[in-house]
Amino acid sequence: MAGAFIKVEVDDQAILSYINELRRRGADLQPIFLEIGLYLDRATRQRWDLEVSPDGRKWAALKPSTKALKERNADKILILNGILRGTLATQATAQRLRFGSNQPYAATHQFGAKRGAFGTSRRGRPIPWGDVTARPFLGLSADDEAAILALLREYLTVAGG
Repeated sequence: MAGAFIKVEVDDQAILSYINELRRRGADLQPIFLEIGLYLDRATRQRWDLEVSPDGRKWAALKPSTKALKERNADKILILNGILRGTLATQATAQRLRFGSNQPYAATHQFGAKRGAFGTSRRGRPIPWGDVTARPFLGLSADDEAAILALLREYLTVAGG
């Protein structure tokens, strides 16, 4: 993914243990990383539809000033033209899995930003023009971790021998 992307580190010891065991056995990890990436894509899109973060918290409602600026999708959070959601992508190799968006503003929506956090425009206006509330869309829920463990267990028995 060229440009800016969000890297989510997995610190779940059970998941890492399965991955390390597969590596120890010499298994090709790209197929399981692709499968996990497809799962993450489905789970992230489902949460997006529900407007909730991976931990299940509802995203903050849009400010009236933001709604007023939107010509379409005024009541939908993190959807203006669908570009950000449309750029969710998986990159899998034998060494790593990356899932996220290559849009430079993805991290701003994930983590939030204060008005002017990125400097000013050529016209001297703050970037962003106002405070951006964090609305995490990337990450793992407890259900995601359980599903990934199940995928890894199955792959370990089938591919890992």
